[in-house]
Amino acid sequence: MRRVTRCGMLAGLLPMLFVIAAARTEAAPDDGGGSGTGDVFADLIVVLRDANGVPLLRQFEVPSEVPGLTEEVFCVQPISLTSIPAVASVENPADGRQVYLIPLMGDPGAPPPPEGEEVEVCDPQPAYAMYVHEAELERLNMARQPDEVKDRKLSDVMIKLLTADEITLDGAGRITVDGVPIDASPEHAAIYLSLMSSGTIPGLGVEPASVGSFDTWMLAAASVGTASGKETPITIDSVQYYNRIVGVADEYLANPGVWEVDF
Repeated sequence: MRRVTRCGMLAGLLPMLFVIAAARTEAAPDDGGGSGTGDVFADLIVVLRDANGVPLLRQFEVPSEVPGLTEEVFCVQPISLTSIPAVASVENPADGRQVYLIPLMGDPGAPPPPEGEEVEVCDPQPAYAMYVHEAELERLNMARQPDEVKDRKLSDVMIKLLTADEITLDGAGRITVDGVPIDASPEHAAIYLSLMSSGTIPGLGVEPASVGSFDTWMLAAASVGTASGKETPITIDSVQYYNRIVGVADEYLANPGVWEVDF
Protein backbone atom coordinates (compact mmCIF):
# COMPACT_ATOMS: atom_id res chain seq x y z
CA MET A 1 0.00 0.00 0.00
CA ARG A 2 1.38 3.44 -0.88
CA ARG A 3 0.43 6.91 0.33
CA VAL A 4 -0.62 9.71 -1.96
CA THR A 5 -1.53 13.30 -1.15
CA ARG A 6 -3.71 15.13 -3.63
CA CYS A 7 -4.45 18.84 -3.53
CA GLY A 8 -2.44 18.97 -0.31
CA MET A 9 0.32 21.34 -1.40
CA LEU A 10 -0.29 24.11 1.14
CA ALA A 11 2.10 24.98 3.95
CA GLY A 12 1.30 26.16 7.49
CA LEU A 13 0.72 29.84 8.18
CA LEU A 14 2.02 31.72 11.18
CA PRO A 15 -1.09 32.87 13.09
CA MET A 16 0.40 36.31 13.85
CA LEU A 17 0.63 37.00 10.14
CA PHE A 18 -3.09 36.50 9.59
CA VAL A 19 -4.27 38.31 12.72
CA ILE A 20 -2.41 41.54 12.02
CA ALA A 21 -3.04 41.55 8.27
CA ALA A 22 -6.77 41.08 8.87
CA ALA A 23 -6.95 44.56 10.36
CA ARG A 24 -6.87 45.83 6.76
CA THR A 25 -9.55 45.24 4.45
CA GLU A 26 -10.65 37.32 -0.11
CA ALA A 27 -10.05 35.79 -9.04
CA ALA A 28 -9.65 33.15 -11.11
CA PRO A 29 -6.01 32.12 -11.44
CA ASP A 30 -4.15 32.36 -14.71
CA ASP A 31 -0.85 31.11 -16.05
CA GLY A 32 1.08 33.60 -13.98
CA GLY A 33 2.41 35.83 -16.74
CA GLY A 34 5.20 33.39 -17.47
CA SER A 35 5.81 32.40 -13.85
CA GLY A 36 4.73 28.82 -14.49
CA THR A 37 2.22 28.68 -11.65
CA GLY A 38 -0.96 27.96 -13.60
CA ASP A 39 -0.98 24.28 -12.72
CA VAL A 40 -0.30 24.88 -9.02
CA PHE A 41 -3.19 27.33 -8.69
CA ALA A 42 -5.78 25.29 -10.50
CA ASP A 43 -8.15 25.26 -7.50
CA LEU A 44 -7.79 28.13 -5.04
CA ILE A 45 -10.73 26.99 -2.97
CA VAL A 46 -11.78 27.54 0.64
CA VAL A 47 -10.89 24.44 2.63
CA LEU A 48 -10.96 23.12 6.18
CA ARG A 49 -7.82 24.16 8.09
CA ASP A 50 -6.38 23.93 11.58
CA ALA A 51 -5.61 26.95 13.75
CA ASN A 52 -2.25 27.43 11.98
CA GLY A 53 -3.76 27.34 8.50
CA VAL A 54 -2.65 23.81 7.64
CA PRO A 55 -5.31 21.97 5.61
CA LEU A 56 -7.02 19.14 7.49
CA LEU A 57 -6.81 16.26 5.06
CA ARG A 58 -9.34 13.49 4.45
CA GLN A 59 -7.94 9.98 4.08
CA PHE A 60 -9.38 7.44 1.68
CA GLU A 61 -8.25 3.97 0.66
CA VAL A 62 -8.71 3.27 -3.02
CA PRO A 63 -7.71 0.49 -5.43
CA SER A 64 -4.18 0.80 -6.72
CA GLU A 65 -3.11 0.55 -10.34
CA VAL A 66 -1.46 -2.68 -9.26
CA PRO A 67 -4.14 -5.40 -9.13
CA GLY A 68 -4.90 -6.57 -5.59
CA LEU A 69 -3.25 -3.59 -3.88
CA THR A 70 -4.67 -0.38 -2.43
CA GLU A 71 -3.29 3.07 -1.81
CA GLU A 72 -4.06 5.77 0.75
CA VAL A 73 -5.16 9.03 -0.82
CA PHE A 74 -5.25 12.27 1.17
CA CYS A 75 -7.57 15.07 0.03
CA VAL A 76 -8.13 18.63 1.14
CA GLN A 77 -11.69 19.12 2.38
CA PRO A 78 -13.58 21.98 0.67
CA ILE A 79 -16.04 23.77 2.92
CA SER A 80 -19.08 25.99 2.50
CA LEU A 81 -20.25 28.84 4.70
CA THR A 82 -23.69 28.35 3.19
CA SER A 83 -25.77 25.59 4.74
CA ILE A 84 -25.98 22.39 2.72
CA PRO A 85 -29.20 20.33 2.98
CA ALA A 86 -28.77 17.13 5.01
CA VAL A 87 -25.17 18.07 5.94
CA ALA A 88 -24.44 18.91 9.58
CA SER A 89 -22.22 21.91 10.35
CA VAL A 90 -18.83 21.62 12.05
CA GLU A 91 -16.52 24.19 13.59
CA ASN A 92 -13.70 25.40 11.37
CA PRO A 93 -10.60 25.39 13.64
CA ALA A 94 -9.02 28.16 11.57
CA ASP A 95 -11.55 30.81 12.60
CA GLY A 96 -14.18 29.17 14.84
CA ARG A 97 -17.00 29.60 12.33
CA GLN A 98 -19.59 26.95 11.60
CA VAL A 99 -19.01 25.49 8.15
CA TYR A 100 -20.31 22.60 6.06
CA LEU A 101 -18.08 19.86 4.67
CA ILE A 102 -18.77 19.45 0.96
CA PRO A 103 -19.29 15.73 0.19
CA LEU A 104 -16.46 14.17 -1.83
CA MET A 105 -16.52 11.31 -4.31
CA GLY A 106 -14.50 9.23 -1.86
CA ASP A 107 -17.18 9.42 0.83
CA PRO A 108 -19.00 6.18 1.63
CA GLY A 109 -22.21 5.90 -0.37
CA ALA A 110 -21.22 8.55 -2.91
CA PRO A 111 -23.39 8.23 -6.01
CA PRO A 112 -21.72 7.27 -9.28
CA PRO A 113 -20.74 10.24 -11.45
CA PRO A 114 -22.95 11.22 -14.36
CA GLU A 115 -22.30 9.18 -17.46
CA GLY A 116 -19.30 10.43 -19.39
CA GLU A 117 -17.86 12.51 -16.53
CA GLU A 118 -14.45 11.64 -15.13
CA VAL A 119 -14.07 12.34 -11.41
CA GLU A 120 -11.52 11.37 -8.78
CA VAL A 121 -11.81 10.47 -5.14
CA CYS A 122 -10.91 14.02 -4.02
CA ASP A 123 -13.45 15.73 -6.27
CA PRO A 124 -16.66 17.17 -4.78
CA GLN A 125 -19.73 15.18 -5.63
CA PRO A 126 -21.32 16.84 -8.71
CA ALA A 127 -24.59 17.51 -6.87
CA TYR A 128 -22.70 19.73 -4.38
CA ALA A 129 -20.30 21.45 -6.77
CA MET A 130 -22.20 24.74 -6.48
CA TYR A 131 -21.17 25.00 -2.81
CA VAL A 132 -17.43 25.13 -3.59
CA HIS A 133 -16.07 28.64 -3.04
CA GLU A 134 -12.93 30.26 -4.46
CA ALA A 135 -10.70 32.18 -2.11
CA GLU A 136 -11.01 35.79 -3.25
CA LEU A 137 -7.54 37.24 -3.86
CA GLU A 138 -8.58 40.38 -5.75
CA ARG A 139 -5.64 42.87 -5.61
CA LEU A 140 -3.32 40.20 -4.19
CA ASN A 141 -3.35 38.65 -7.66
CA MET A 142 -1.08 41.51 -8.76
CA ALA A 143 1.76 39.52 -7.15
CA ARG A 144 1.44 36.99 -9.98
CA GLN A 145 4.56 38.10 -11.82
CA PRO A 146 7.93 36.66 -12.93
CA ASP A 147 10.85 36.62 -10.50
CA GLU A 148 12.71 39.28 -12.46
CA VAL A 149 9.80 41.68 -11.95
CA LYS A 150 9.82 41.01 -8.20
CA ASP A 151 13.57 41.67 -8.17
CA ARG A 152 13.08 44.96 -10.00
CA LYS A 153 10.32 46.05 -7.62
CA LEU A 154 12.50 45.22 -4.62
CA SER A 155 15.29 47.31 -6.15
CA ASP A 156 12.84 50.21 -6.49
CA VAL A 157 11.97 49.86 -2.81
CA MET A 158 15.65 49.73 -1.86
CA ILE A 159 16.37 52.98 -3.72
CA LYS A 160 13.46 54.70 -1.97
CA LEU A 161 14.71 53.57 1.44
CA LEU A 162 18.38 54.41 0.79
CA THR A 163 17.56 57.94 -0.37
CA ALA A 164 15.00 58.70 2.36
CA ASP A 165 15.56 61.22 5.12
CA GLU A 166 12.84 59.66 7.28
CA ILE A 167 11.33 56.16 7.30
CA THR A 168 8.19 55.81 9.40
CA LEU A 169 4.83 54.03 9.50
CA ASP A 170 1.55 55.72 8.66
CA GLY A 171 -1.71 55.10 10.50
CA ALA A 172 -2.43 51.99 8.39
CA GLY A 173 0.97 50.44 9.17
CA ARG A 174 2.42 51.14 5.72
CA ILE A 175 6.14 51.89 5.42
CA THR A 176 6.32 55.60 4.66
CA VAL A 177 9.28 57.32 3.01
CA ASP A 178 9.52 61.05 3.71
CA GLY A 179 5.78 61.17 4.30
CA VAL A 180 4.81 59.14 1.21
CA PRO A 181 3.58 55.57 1.88
CA ILE A 182 4.75 52.65 -0.24
CA ASP A 183 1.39 51.44 -1.48
CA ALA A 184 1.85 49.55 -4.79
CA SER A 185 0.77 45.92 -4.53
CA PRO A 186 3.68 44.55 -6.67
CA GLU A 187 6.19 46.39 -4.47
CA HIS A 188 4.63 44.89 -1.37
CA ALA A 189 4.75 41.43 -2.92
CA ALA A 190 8.52 41.92 -3.24
CA ILE A 191 8.79 43.30 0.30
CA TYR A 192 6.79 40.41 1.70
CA LEU A 193 8.89 37.80 -0.11
CA SER A 194 12.08 39.43 1.19
CA LEU A 195 10.76 39.55 4.76
CA MET A 196 9.55 35.96 4.69
CA SER A 197 12.69 34.54 3.08
CA SER A 198 15.44 36.57 4.77
CA GLY A 199 13.86 38.68 7.52
CA THR A 200 15.18 41.83 5.83
CA ILE A 201 14.20 44.63 3.45
CA PRO A 202 17.12 45.81 1.29
CA GLY A 203 17.94 49.45 1.96
CA LEU A 204 16.28 49.54 5.36
CA GLY A 205 19.58 49.15 7.20
CA VAL A 206 18.07 47.20 10.10
CA GLU A 207 18.42 43.42 10.45
CA PRO A 208 16.12 41.77 11.24
CA ALA A 209 13.81 44.33 9.68
CA SER A 210 11.86 46.69 11.93
CA VAL A 211 10.28 50.12 11.61
CA GLY A 212 9.04 51.98 14.65
CA SER A 213 6.99 49.60 16.81
CA PHE A 214 6.67 47.00 14.03
CA ASP A 215 8.98 44.00 14.10
CA THR A 216 9.63 41.71 11.14
CA TRP A 217 6.44 39.68 11.50
CA MET A 218 4.27 42.77 11.88
CA LEU A 219 5.87 44.37 8.82
CA ALA A 220 5.14 41.21 6.84
CA ALA A 221 1.53 41.19 8.00
CA ALA A 222 1.11 44.88 7.24
CA SER A 223 2.63 44.27 3.80
CA VAL A 224 -0.06 41.68 3.01
CA GLY A 225 -2.72 44.11 4.23
CA THR A 226 -1.33 46.93 2.10
CA ALA A 227 -1.09 44.72 -0.99
CA SER A 228 -4.70 43.62 -0.64
CA GLY A 229 -7.85 45.48 -1.66
CA LYS A 230 -9.69 47.75 0.73
CA GLU A 231 -13.09 46.09 0.38
CA THR A 232 -12.44 42.33 0.16
CA PRO A 233 -11.64 40.77 3.56
CA ILE A 234 -8.40 38.86 3.98
CA THR A 235 -8.92 35.27 5.05
CA ILE A 236 -6.55 32.54 6.10
CA ASP A 237 -7.17 30.87 2.71
CA SER A 238 -6.28 33.99 0.73
CA VAL A 239 -3.06 34.51 2.72
CA GLN A 240 -2.08 30.88 2.20
CA TYR A 241 -2.55 31.14 -1.57
CA TYR A 242 -0.77 34.52 -1.58
CA ASN A 243 2.26 32.81 -0.07
CA ARG A 244 2.28 30.46 -3.06
CA ILE A 245 1.83 33.24 -5.61
CA VAL A 246 4.58 35.39 -4.11
CA GLY A 247 6.91 32.40 -3.90
CA VAL A 248 7.43 31.98 -0.17
CA ALA A 249 9.10 28.59 0.28
CA ASP A 250 7.52 26.05 2.60
CA GLU A 251 10.64 25.80 4.74
CA TYR A 252 10.40 29.45 5.79
CA LEU A 253 6.80 29.07 6.91
CA ALA A 254 7.52 25.84 8.75
CA ASN A 255 10.86 26.79 10.30
CA PRO A 256 11.69 30.50 10.77
CA GLY A 257 15.03 29.39 12.25
CA VAL A 258 16.42 28.98 8.75
CA TRP A 259 16.72 32.76 8.61
CA GLU A 260 19.57 32.57 11.15
CA VAL A 261 18.33 35.72 12.85
CA ASP A 262 16.72 36.09 16.25
CA PHE A 263 12.99 36.80 15.99
